[in-house]
Amino acid sequence: MNYYEILGVPQNSTLKEINDRFKQISDAHIILSNPDTRTAYDKILTEYIKRRTCSPSRNAPPKKEYKEEYIEEFNMRLAFSDNYI
Repeated sequence: MNYYEILGVPQNSTLKEINDRFKQISDAHIILSNPDTRTAYDKILTEYIKRRTCSPSRNAPPKKEYKEEYIEEFNMRLAFSDNYI
């Protein structure tokens, strides 16, 4: 078992890079392991993908601010819902 591959980081990664990646994976586990938060996340992800594919240039990568906006919106919806972890 190669833990670098599991985390998706190269072997020469810094401790900060490993910790950041581990935090991302931990956050994903928290959201996706709860059926309610997973459903909420899936809805927001679907909205994000729909808006991205309706853009004038489908081949253009999504603007970073749009992705961050959807992540922030998801976190706010989660924080104010009854399903907050």
